[in-house]
Amino acid sequence: MTSSESRSSRPLASPPALQHTVPEDILGVIVGTFIAGLGLYILEHTGGVTGGTAGVALLLTYATPLTLGPIFVLVNIPFYLLAWWRKGWKFTLKTVASVGALAIFTEVNAWLIPLGDIDPIYGTVGGNFLLGVALIVIFRHGSSSAASTLWR
Repeated sequence: MTSSESRSSRPLASPPALQHTVPEDILGVIVGTFIAGLGLYILEHTGGVTGGTAGVALLLTYATPLTLGPIFVLVNIPFYLLAWWRKGWKFTLKTVASVGALAIFTEVNAWLIPLGDIDPIYGTVGGNFLLGVALIVIFRHGSSSAASTLWR
């Protein structure tokens, strides 16, 4: 066995977990939920869809007169108990804060960012890209915007 073969067959070591300070976590959750709120607003505006509780909330906004922010909060309520059970109170409190901030940013976007015509395909792809980036930011700071990390 050559040295290159032995190196390629060894599993890679995981990098050490990055620890954030409380102010970094707060800023990370604010930035992540702002980006997610923008993504959801674009999806709602173009009639797009996504997965998870955000997708359920979007579908309910299309079927009811309620706006996305309140529906998103309501859809996530059952998952707070699951979050507490699987991840603990600290994660659950961060998730409640994230869901609340995301709901607020979604509503604020609707008031402050008038969107004109956006191609539905572009809006759906772009909104989902924003949501994906936002979830990475939110997860890196020990929170979630929904139940998506309960089973990791």
